[in-house]
Amino acid sequence: MADAAFNCVAILDSIPSAELQISKRLAEDLEDLRFANSNTPGIRYTRVESRDDLFRELDLLADAARDSGLRPLIHMECHGSRSGIQLAGCETATWKELGEGLSRVNVETRLNLMAVFAVCHATYLTESFDLSGPAPVWGLIAPRGEISTGRVEADFGAMYRTLFRTLDPSAALQALNTKEGKPSYARITAETLFLMAWRSYKREFCTPMKLEQRARAMRKKLIAEQGSRSIGLGKLRRLLKREEKPGFERMRDLYFMCDIYPDHRRRFAVTYKAAERFANENPSTKRSKRQRPFRRR
Repeated sequence: MADAAFNCVAILDSIPSAELQISKRLAEDLEDLRFANSNTPGIRYTRVESRDDLFRELDLLADAARDSGLRPLIHMECHGSRSGIQLAGCETATWKELGEGLSRVNVETRLNLMAVFAVCHATYLTESFDLSGPAPVWGLIAPRGEISTGRVEADFGAMYRTLFRTLDPSAALQALNTKEGKPSYARITAETLFLMAWRSYKREFCTPMKLEQRARAMRKKLIAEQGSRSIGLGKLRRLLKREEKPGFERMRDLYFMCDIYPDHRRRFAVTYKAAERFANENPSTKRSKRQRPFRRR
């Protein structure tokens, strides 16, 4: 597909069999569009009944990305809640577990994985991971809350029809959010996910009270290991502050896979200064300037 980083729409369908099978219908509609429009991506439809099915398919997508150049856009449909997803066979997976599975695919696509979730509460995926591993996705499209079956079929049908006819991701995203004045779907990039996670880290571990607690824990450990009480809490607090920026840079490089793909240091130029500015903003304010529309680099 021209100027796009994916060459396949991989549909993971885990809607219970007793309900409307709109994912299957979407796959059939996209196949029809492929015949009518040249240079469109391939279609890969997979029925997912269980946790084993889900994580096996994500592993297969990762293997195909590594071995044969597959670059999937993952489209998933199932039931969701604030804690995770419910699969067709009634098994569940947490958002954290799903993020780890997606991350394996994202590594093999060189951090180019787009994930589209026709799943209620899917934006909770953004709150489920820490900064101790690679990014789960390059970009995420998900409902901001609950969504009806009719909306899923109408909205995502419009998005994919526009995408296949125009080969323009921006036009497709615009088609997704044209029904109402206020956008019903979140569009979040890997950079914004990282900044959100850094803000959570700072607010959970770096308040004056938390720094004091961490300094006391470090001093207690040093006394237990070395038997020395000569290191004061003030010195340990200053040490924690000095280590914050180097720690940020280690987490950033791991998250953006700079150890695997060194060119990502230029591709994802997220700085400590910018992350600190984001962390100090009010998260309830409207969209940050750093949350820009999806655009391939």
